[in-house]
Amino acid sequence: MRFLIAGLTLLFASQASAQKIDDFLNNLKTFQADFEQVVENDSGMTLPVYGVFYLKRPGLFRWDYEGDSAQLIVADGKRVWLLDRELDQVSHQSQKSALRGTPA
Repeated sequence: MRFLIAGLTLLFASQASAQKIDDFLNNLKTFQADFEQVVENDSGMTLPVYGVFYLKRPGLFRWDYEGDSAQLIVADGKRVWLLDRELDQVSHQSQKSALRGTPA
């Protein structure tokens, strides 16, 4: 019986937490955060990558990666643009296509 009560308590707590997250995201208009992302290179070594993320709803965001593999990814509401600073190259595609299958 204790396990049933504990399980139900966890279930309701997780549903309440999920609702809080949904409420937060639904009311979010702008957001900015520094980030650290760990990537694995071809040799299997993990390397940290740093940058800043900006969001403005609806449909606008910017990922600004710093360091050796610096890139800039910008969404303008219609297209997603990628600037590879190392290659000095810009590419783009429709935002709908670029974000397909992602939580964005």
